[in-house]
Amino acid sequence: MKTEDEEQRKGRNKATIVNKTYIESGEYRRKFDKITDSPELNRKLYQLAKRMLYHRSGTRFEDMYWIYADTLEVVAQETERNYEEKIVYSRSTKRIIKQHKNLITIHSHPGSFPPSVDDLMSNYKRKYA
Repeated sequence: MKTEDEEQRKGRNKATIVNKTYIESGEYRRKFDKITDSPELNRKLYQLAKRMLYHRSGTRFEDMYWIYADTLEVVAQETERNYEEKIVYSRSTKRIIKQHKNLITIHSHPGSFPPSVDDLMSNYKRKYA
């Protein structure tokens, strides 16, 4: 009979499991301190990064958030779809993107891969901040 721990690991991708000790460390938090000139935005990015990493740990799925730069409010998110290694925008997200001109995005990649050329081009085309 399998133990509860074994059941929890079933179906997990070992290559994409997050190192929780590192994610909770001061070293990881400090990586966000100088991303922008806004300590509040840096804190928001840090919190969302942790949320995404924990949510998708052990999977090949990605999460994405859109932050309205003027208020630092999360105005859209794609966190429940299960497409491997890509974000698919819902109709609601597409509508929100059209309504806001000053958006900042953050999304996760399985296995800690850096932003792809497609990611950078998408940000450029959509004029994200």
